Amino acid sequence: MDKVVVLFESCIIRDDVVLNTMISAYSHNQQGKNALKLFKKMHSESAGLSQHTLTSILDACGALTVVQQGKQIHALVMKMGSDQNSFVVSALIDMYSKCGNIDEACRVFDQTGYKNNILWTSLITAYTQSGRDLDALKIFDHLVLE
Repeated sequence: MDKVVVLFESCIIRDDVVLNTMISAYSHNQQGKNALKLFKKMHSESAGLSQHTLTSILDACGALTVVQQGKQIHALVMKMGSDQNSFVVSALIDMYSKCGNIDEACRVFDQTGYKNNILWTSLITAYTQSGRDLDALKIFDHLVLE
């Protein structure tokens, strides 16, 4: 990761692709604070936020258990219309459950107009991470029986 940071800092032109990639790199390498810092800078400069950026920054919020920042990202997701993307919604469910707010994770799931395997799996994982294994098993049984 040290080499990645050096490479990033040496970039003369930091376009949306470079910035999004760096946020993802920070997030996937347990450097959520750096991901949030870069995200805030990117957002304040009205840079192009992608669905991938949103999933990466929500992952960082979940890892850091910073639900207040996660809620702000959730509002941005809604504003951008990204609540129709399964991966972004899955990241929201994951973030809320990691922050200890399983009720909000369930609300996100329930408010989603479509349910696919990605979202069902995210909900099952959220229940499991929250110690609600019986709820996770009930959902799994329901899906198997459908």
